Order: sequence, then C-alpha cells, then structure tokens
Amino acid sequence: MVRQSDEIMLLRMTIYTSILTLFFPPISLHFGGSSLTIYIGEAFILLSTLLWLIKVLAQKQFEVIHFTKYLFIFLLLSLLSTINVHDFGRYLQTFLAYLEVLFILLLFSNLHFDQKQQTRAINFYIYAGLFLAFSVILKTLVINGGDFIIGQKIQLSIGGSNYLATNMMIPFFILFTSLFNSDSVKKMIKTLFFLLVFSVAIVYTGSRTALIFLLFFIVVFSIKELFWAKKRTVNKGTSFALFALFMGSFYLLGNEFIGQMISEGRFENLLHQSNLMERFAIFGEYFDAFLLHPFVGNGFSNVNALHQYYLAHNFILQLLGDTGLVATVVFLTFMTSIFLYLRRNVRLDSNPALATFIVGYKRGLIVVLCEGMLEPNFGTKLFMLYLFMGLGIVIASNTAERLQHEHGDEHL
Repeated sequence: MVRQSDEIMLLRMTIYTSILTLFFPPISLHFGGSSLTIYIGEAFILLSTLLWLIKVLAQKQFEVIHFTKYLFIFLLLSLLSTINVHDFGRYLQTFLAYLEVLFILLLFSNLHFDQKQQTRAINFYIYAGLFLAFSVILKTLVINGGDFIIGQKIQLSIGGSNYLATNMMIPFFILFTSLFNSDSVKKMIKTLFFLLVFSVAIVYTGSRTALIFLLFFIVVFSIKELFWAKKRTVNKGTSFALFALFMGSFYLLGNEFIGQMISEGRFENLLHQSNLMERFAIFGEYFDAFLLHPFVGNGFSNVNALHQYYLAHNFILQLLGDTGLVATVVFLTFMTSIFLYLRRNVRLDSNPALATFIVGYKRGLIVVLCEGMLEPNFGTKLFMLYLFMGLGIVIASNTAERLQHEHGDEHL
C-alpha cells in the first residue's frame, strides 16, 4: 500500500480536529461596537477547505458526490432572494452556513477513509457529541442542582435548550443502533454508558419536543431491531436484555427530572400552551412571507416573524419563506437523494461498524427532520455542520471501499 502523502495526512488531521472541537465554546472578538463569533470547529473546516483547494490547484482534479449538485443549485437560487433582502448581515450568516456544508461535501468526497480511518472518524464524531452532552449535564447540575425549574432551561454559549437537544439526537440514534449490533460485551457496556449520557443530557435540556420525539422513535426503532432485524435467537435474547437494561437505567436517571416537568404542567394541554400557540403564529407569518415572494423568497433569516426575526420552527416553512418555492423543491430533492444514497451504501460484508453508523445516522436524520417540523434546525450553523460531517464520514468511507474493490489497495 502506497504511503499517504503529507498533504493528505495533514488534511485528515484538520478534519478530525474540526469534528472533535465543533461544540467547544466559541471565541468572541469585539471591535467597533460589534462582535464576531468564531467556532473552533468551523475554523478548522475552513482551514481544511483551504488545504483542499491548494491540493486541487496542484493536481487539477477532484471528485464530486452526485447529490452535491442539488445543494450548489440551491445556493445559486438563494442568491435571487437578495433582491428582497433588507438585512444582509443576517442573510450572509445563513448563506455561509449552507456554503460551509458544500465545502464539507466537497472535502469528504475527495478523502478516502480505510477501515482504521473510518473507526477513528466515527469515534471522533461520537466524542464531539459526548462533549456537548457532558457540557449540558454539568451546566444543569451547576445551575439548578439537577432540578427542573421553569425559566432556567439550559443555555450554553453555542445555543439553548431545544437546539442542544436536536444536535444530540444524531449521535444518540447512532449509539442506539450500535447497542443492538455490538459484537462484544465490552463494546455493549461502553455503548450503553454513552447512550445513557446522551439520554440524561437530552432530558436535562428540558425540551418537551425533543423528549417526545426521543421516546417515540426509541419505541419505533426498538420494534424494528427486536422483531424485524435478521438476528440469531441468541442475539435477539441479548438485544431484549440490553433494551430492558437501557430503559430501566433511563427511567432511574431521568424519571425525577421528567416528573418535575410533568408536575409543573409542561405536558398539559400542549395544543393550548402559549409557546405552541406562538409557533402557530410564526408559521402563519412565514407562510404570508412566502406568499409575498413565492418564487425567490425573502432572503435567508429575513422574515420578520413576530417583529423579532424568529426562525420558523418548521424547516419547510423556513425554506419557503427564505428562498421561495423552486429553491425549496431543489433542497428537498437534495435531502431525498441523501436518503437514497444512504440506503444503497449499507454493506455489512465490508465494515459492520460503518454499516451500523450509516443505519444509525439515517435514523438520526429521520428524527431531526421530524423534529424540524416544530423546532429550528436547518439554517442553524453548528447543527448543519455536525449533521453533514456525519454524512461526510459515510462518503469518504464508501469512496475508499469502492476504489479498493475496483483497483486494489494501491489506489487508496
């Protein structure tokens, strides 16, 4: 096997670092009455992009995963909305988030992760989520001693309650899938511990939406794993035991906090609670904004909902209001292509850990899309960077396996 070039090794290291540091506290630079927030992981993504561009200019060749074209078209169409933009700062901030997603897809399309590198990248991806989970748990314990208190929901420097919970959904369901597919007792115990950390952290965010979706999809995917998955009888018995242990531990760790939420009336008359009614009002304003400019939109983050520039709390309405009908259809085509790609590239015969990651990632993507009908996610920077880094790991891994199958190790 040919030794990897120093350039490729450096590029991989910067990408690994960008994954690990994505949820680190950001750096704020203040000047002239304004401030600039720099996310450490984002900075390494941009550095990786620069290194990749240097490599491309030197070699004059690069690969592009096929569905990247839809994101590129979406970005071009979104530029049309600038004719209606009145706050270019807000527009540019969201535009750059989508542009960085494009960079991620281009970067990982030109990286080839062998099995060892796949394992390393997957571990770093989970560790990044664990850093966020431990930050939530620590902050909650420091703020209110682990008790639920109205008005004191978790808030970190990178975002608050619902946003934090949404980011943790993806690694949660990767680990949840891994729990049913681990090949050793040691891995099962490690996975179970990490899974419980995420469970507690999501509960501690105090997000009712996240908790409802979490419990619903735990049931859905558990039924699939326990009754539909093709396992030997002994493995199914182990799966039942693991699931029972997880649910029992989850109840013991989270029931007091959830019980306090229930006693405070957080789950009573959900359809008539003020914040849900406010969401419906935001939905109406975004739909009216879409009707005002149905073809080109109002520009990223330029819909003045409730006079505070709220995000739509519904990613489809957000896209319609921001970019118009045509661009929204293109973006939904982009997401559909991703699902088709993930379904085609689950291969248990190559690297079972990668196959488990892909299935878990796809499940996490389903959950955040459903949750995104009531909470903001697409258009928010760290969520999008973390989400598509996971997809990037799949792309780089499958590209390497395809090249190895076609040409042998010398081309990796």
